[in-house]
Formats: sequence, C-alpha cells, structure tokens
Amino acid sequence: MAKVDTYYSSKSLPAFAVTEMTGTQSNLFGAIIDTYKTESVTLIGHIDQLSSGTISVTLLESDDPAFTVSNAVPAEYWLGGDMLFTSSDPDGVLHKGYVGKKRYIRTVSSFSSAAAGSRLGVTALLSYPYSAPLQGNNPPVA
Repeated sequence: MAKVDTYYSSKSLPAFAVTEMTGTQSNLFGAIIDTYKTESVTLIGHIDQLSSGTISVTLLESDDPAFTVSNAVPAEYWLGGDMLFTSSDPDGVLHKGYVGKKRYIRTVSSFSSAAAGSRLGVTALLSYPYSAPLQGNNPPVA
C-alpha cells in the first residue's frame, strides 16, 4: 500500500481538454497520462450542452509511452465501466476509477453526430502514490 501524505497525496492532470464535438469526427483521443508511482487514477468527466445523441468515454492502457501498442482496459481494472453521457443529463458529471498496472493510460471519446456542439472535458486525478510528495504539486498555503 502506498504512503499517504495529507498535503501531497494526489495530483490532477487534464486527460481530455475541454473540446467541442463536431459532426465530422467520431473518435477523439485524449492526452497520454503517466501513472508512474501511483496506485489508482480517478477520471472525472463533464459534459456541457448535450441536447441529443450520446458521448462515451473509454480508456486505453499501455506500457509504451508512444501508445503504438495499446489495449482497452479490462473490466476488473476499469471501475464503474465506460462513461456514457446522454441527453437526459445534458450538463452531467461522471467519475470512474482505474486500478490497473500499466504505466500509461489514455481516454478515447466516441460520439454520435447528433452530439455535435456539446463540450466534453476529462480530468485525471492520480492517487495513492508509492511515496509523497508527488512531483509538480505546490505546497499548501497557510
């Protein structure tokens, strides 16, 4: 189990920058996230103005930083399954967890042309570091 530090136990990264969906695309790939020295990742997805159609966010994993070879994350490591945004919740927020052992992960957004005009963003929250502090975090303000 990782050591937990109350000030430096997590780090957030943009896994998928807020992007407007267009009708000319069907799949969009997010940033490659390095999970080095962490035991879990929580992905927080948020959608804006989804009036019709659906948007699904899935996760790929790899040991290759260039992602030349990657696989879909097995169900036992992708807690909660795929993120599926529907028009019944046009401004929704969903979260899912990843506890796999691959070093790199990447989100993939798939959407129907009816979802054009919606905006999607995903944030990766890396948690449970093997040691803290995590590089890149600033000290707390007193």
